[in-house]
Amino acid sequence: MNEALVSVIIPAFNSEKYITECIDSVLTQTYQNIEIIIVNDGSTDNTVDIVSEYKNDQIKLFHQKNSGAAAARNHGIKQASGVWIAFIDADDIWLPDKLQKQLKHCANQGWSHTDMFFHGDVYPKHTKNTAFTSKHSGFILKNLLIENSIGTSSVLIKKEILQELGGFNTDLRALQDWELWLRVAEKHQVCYFDEPLVYYRVHSSSVSRNVRKTLPCHLNLIDSTFSQQGIARHLQELKHEALSRSCQICSQIAEQEDDYLFSCSCAIKSLRYQPQDTSNYSRLIKIIIKTIVSFFRNSHKSKAL
Repeated sequence: MNEALVSVIIPAFNSEKYITECIDSVLTQTYQNIEIIIVNDGSTDNTVDIVSEYKNDQIKLFHQKNSGAAAARNHGIKQASGVWIAFIDADDIWLPDKLQKQLKHCANQGWSHTDMFFHGDVYPKHTKNTAFTSKHSGFILKNLLIENSIGTSSVLIKKEILQELGGFNTDLRALQDWELWLRVAEKHQVCYFDEPLVYYRVHSSSVSRNVRKTLPCHLNLIDSTFSQQGIARHLQELKHEALSRSCQICSQIAEQEDDYLFSCSCAIKSLRYQPQDTSNYSRLIKIIIKTIVSFFRNSHKSKAL
């Protein structure tokens, strides 16, 4: 199993700033039986030129019109020759033994994921993803319904599973990764390797930080998943917890982005979904205080001007 080819898929859109560091982190893996499939998603910067400078037979470059990361990953899956598929976003970085450790410890399962370090200008250096999100092994559908605990750049999965399930749902505006992991988790156990093997870049301009746009996507996906046709139709008792947790997460991100009014709105929604959860009260009180302090601070600045 450790000799199996791994196809590493990198969707790239205007990634000139980070893609060299990303590619180099894959090329320097201690597990070397890999191919790197880079799908240029209609970039208008120097991404293609940078990739073309690599004279390495392991790297294959494909092109598509700008259709989003999910479509780019699906394109890459179709081109992949490997038994295994690994995903990494063009601004993320793998630690050198990422693939080797996953294959050694998790190859008996059809897919696996790891912890990650946050990287960028939002969190302190070497902050682990598990500081905020619990991660699990085995049949994790119930856990995954409450919160997407799987980082895409940490995933290693058999190609046959992705082919069986049809890949990422490109009809969704966002959260295509969460939706796919739910479908995989319905049928397959996952192996979690409890070590951060990825630097996951988070910066203020990241799409995921715009929670005013992403919260409706969260709520719509949850509604769809718990609908009569959804995979969680028999788990209705978890729906309000899932809705509350998504609102909590969006409240936390909005607070980090100094959008206190929306953070407060999300905290109120979370409390309505789960009034028995005492953490919702403390979060709401905290953000109300921050909102008031911010209002008076900005009012004072305006008067000073």
